[in-house]
Order: sequence, then C-alpha cells, then structure tokens
Amino acid sequence: TNQETPVAKEDASKYLIDSDGDNTWDYIYDVDTDTLDKYEQSSGMDLTLLLAILALIGIIILILIFLLRKREKEERKSRIL
Repeated sequence: TNQETPVAKEDASKYLIDSDGDNTWDYIYDVDTDTLDKYEQSSGMDLTLLLAILALIGIIILILIFLLRKREKEERKSRIL
C-alpha cells in the first residue's frame, strides 16, 4: 500500500499495530501463535482494586456513623446528669 504503519514491540513475541495512523493501537500480533487480534486497551484501574477502594470507603463511612452516634449518646447522657 506504500503506507507506513506504526508498530511497537509489547514483549518478546507480541507487537502492537496502529493500522489507521490515529495514534491508538488497533491490533496485537503474536509471533508465537501467528495470530492477529483486535487490541483492547485496559482501563488503567483493575476492577479488584476499584472494589477494594469502594469497600474501604464503605468501612470508613460506617466507622464515622458509629462514632457520631456514640458521641450523640454521650452528649445526651451528660445533659441528663
């Protein structure tokens, strides 16, 4: 086609290919298996990490609610006495 196609080596046997020149990888070629597959870029944040962060935020919120309720009970007791 007389057109240059950007290629980058991902690891020892895999190459990334930008077939349309838009600066995003379109395909991944595996030399070992001689296969060409569509390239799917990862979102950057692993789902497990995201779930762990959300769980931690939930735990922090529960602790804050518990501490606020405990504080309210103590204030009520001090008003009664």
